[in-house]
Amino acid sequence: MRTCPTTKEKFEPKNADHFFTSVDAFEKFIDSVDPLKEFKPQKREINWTPQVRFDPNTGEKFLAEHPAQIFAPKKDEDKDPSEVYEAQEKECAKCHRKFLRVKPAQKYCEECSDKGGELLEQ
Repeated sequence: MRTCPTTKEKFEPKNADHFFTSVDAFEKFIDSVDPLKEFKPQKREINWTPQVRFDPNTGEKFLAEHPAQIFAPKKDEDKDPSEVYEAQEKECAKCHRKFLRVKPAQKYCEECSDKGGELLEQ
């Protein structure tokens, strides 16, 4: 015979790991000992004060807010290189037909790859 820690009822265990009379009793026990009820996330202090650094690409002086920050933060007028890439006519690396490459990394036409560029000649 065993006593359930939640309901205090006596019961016959079915195996060596049987400690509760029901699933509800088990869930009530978990709720009563759960430390996450009072958990309040806190931002960890990293012992860092902002430092003046120079961007290695532009030479611009900026204030680094984090130890891993190497480059100056992007400004609104700065654009991602892939956004200003001009489409080019290229030869497919697989079938050697001409296609329109709209991203710098495109190597294949639309028939040779799902992400391939539009074919220019049929």
